[in-house]
Formats: sequence, structure tokens, C-alpha cells
Amino acid sequence: MIWKIRLGILVCLGGFLGVLPAHADIEIGSSSIEFPDGSVQSTASPGTYTIGSVGPAGGWVFYVTNDGLHGLEAAPVDQVVPPDPTAAGWGCYDTDLSGFDVDRIGRGAANTEDIIRGCPWTNPQSAATTASEYVSPSGYFDWYLPSIEELQLMRENIGQGNANVGGFANDVYWSSSEVSSTQAWSSQFFFADNKIPDDKRTKRGVRAIRTF
Repeated sequence: MIWKIRLGILVCLGGFLGVLPAHADIEIGSSSIEFPDGSVQSTASPGTYTIGSVGPAGGWVFYVTNDGLHGLEAAPVDQVVPPDPTAAGWGCYDTDLSGFDVDRIGRGAANTEDIIRGCPWTNPQSAATTASEYVSPSGYFDWYLPSIEELQLMRENIGQGNANVGGFANDVYWSSSEVSSTQAWSSQFFFADNKIPDDKRTKRGVRAIRTF
């Protein structure tokens, strides 16, 4: 069966709905997604996954559904981390993206798309853009900036809250969850269960995630 979706992909993951970035005329088959440029991305899961295992795109799995077939994986490496000069600000300083501040697990993709759409003037090195432009070594390109709850779950399950199998730096990472016109949520992986309302202009690390 093939579905053609013009506005985006709805993914049901463990009881929540997340919206992947919108594309025109995306064709979803039983085991793959075909994009308008003709590229095809497999969606078939070769087996079950567990927390800390390698995901289908080569990242680190930090959330799975009860059957182990679907979940969230973090990119295998950071995209940027200070003091790298390309480290990302959040963008949209002094702009309140009303309604784009959802914190929950499953919201990161929609937050990322909303930020990019709502801030066309944003610096190309913004956290949302940096995450969305990542392409993994295995060729997957559907990555996005995690919400603050997704970011904290990464810390708890594969970060410095649990043996740091994801190889996170002792630094601060951006989430896609906004606090106000001048602040967004970030998370400090060195300290336990810590989130920070951070100045959007501050350079922070980026670790993209994806749904599978």
C-alpha cells in the first residue's frame, strides 16, 4: 500500500503523534518513503531495538515502543559543540513563536519545522537548521532538534545519566522548546536532570534525533 501525503507525515509512536517535516507529494510505502526528488528512504525495521542499541540510521536508540519496533534515535555524533566556532545559537531572538514551545516527547520534529518556518531570517547556523540539515553516514536525512523532554530522555537513557553510550560532551545542548521571545530550553548533560532557560543568542551544542 502506498499513501501520498502533501502536508507532512504523521507518525504514531508509543501513544503520541509527531509531525515530521513537510514535503510535497511524499509517497509512503509499506517499507519505504519516496521523496519528490526521487530519493527513497527505508522505513523497514530489521528487528527489535532496545535502549542503547544502534538504530536503523546508525544512531543511538533512547526510546522504544513496547514492541521494540519503533522509537527515537539520537545522531551518532554531535553536530556542533562549543568551543567549535560553528556552535549554534537558537535563533529568533526577540521573537515569540507563540504555540511553538511544546516540551513533550514526540514534539521535536514539529517544533523544528515551526522554528524554521517562523524564522526565515534565522542565521543558517541556528540550532534547528543545523539539526535539520544533518545527514548521517548511512544517508538518512530526516533529523530534527529534540524537544526539551526528548533531550532530557537522551541524557537519562544514553547520556551521562546512564554510562554515556551516546558520547555526549560535558556541555550544554539546545532543545527545540521555546521559553519566551528571548529564551529557549537547553539541557546540561554534565549535571543530573537539569534544564536551563537559556538566552537564544548563546552558542550551544546540537545533537539531532529522528523517529523510526
